[in-house]
Amino acid sequence: MEIDAAIQKDGGPMGGWLEHDHNTFQRIWISVFGTANENITTLVDTTATHYGEVQLQEMVAHRLAIVLPEMDELEIRKHIEWYLVHCRRCEKRKNRVQAWRRTRDMNVLEEEKKFREKEAERTERDKAKEKEKAYKIQESRKYLPYLSTE
Repeated sequence: MEIDAAIQKDGGPMGGWLEHDHNTFQRIWISVFGTANENITTLVDTTATHYGEVQLQEMVAHRLAIVLPEMDELEIRKHIEWYLVHCRRCEKRKNRVQAWRRTRDMNVLEEEKKFREKEAERTERDKAKEKEKAYKIQESRKYLPYLSTE
């Protein structure tokens, strides 16, 4: 999937940061935005409308600068930008997977429906054949000469 390739190209699931640093980033992000990456587009847009996206990013950057003093301001800002893109990609991937599953499920249901219809047709044909066979046997018995025992 091209989304996974783009995620790997841009530093993987942690944006090129060490796991500890990225986990710290996520903790601070969650303390500001209230979530890690679920529905990030809606969350950032809604929260940004209230506070202003720039203010929120400043808040995250300021807290990170305190907690991770070894990171310079540019690295932190780039990671914030990367994280927004990353979360949107993850959301897009999730939506695509859900759409694929819905399509797959609809196809499976359609195939099951076709199978049941074919089975019903086959059952009807078999019943008709049995009925015809029984009728022929009954008709043939009418015209059989009686055997004499002489």
